[in-house]
Amino acid sequence: MCPRVRRGSKVKGGPQGPSLATPRAWARRVAARELARRVAELDYEILTDQVPERPALLANNADLSEQSRRIVAAIQELPPRQRQIMAWTYDGYAPAEIAEELDITPEAVRSSLRKARRSLIERLTQGKGSR
Repeated sequence: MCPRVRRGSKVKGGPQGPSLATPRAWARRVAARELARRVAELDYEILTDQVPERPALLANNADLSEQSRRIVAAIQELPPRQRQIMAWTYDGYAPAEIAEELDITPEAVRSSLRKARRSLIERLTQGKGSR
């Protein structure tokens, strides 16, 4: 956790009230909103041949095992909502908590999570028998 944002501390621009009860959820929500703002401001006339093959965070993944690379690639192929819900799940949030943070129903979270897991299993088990 960021040393400046601790559980129970007051945060400028944060949720209303005397303290920040869930700083990780607040940070994820703020980051998602900032990303949405920046994407909305993008110049859409950018040529696609200038887009790099891999995201910058994964450009130097020489230390990742082959299995890790396959998992990352499979996750990148998921639809945005499924990736988002998988990220929240990976961070330890329950479907009800995710639903509250994303302003969707818990059933929608569970459905997206189920679809994402099925898709990942399909992608990751393809070609396993040929090894």
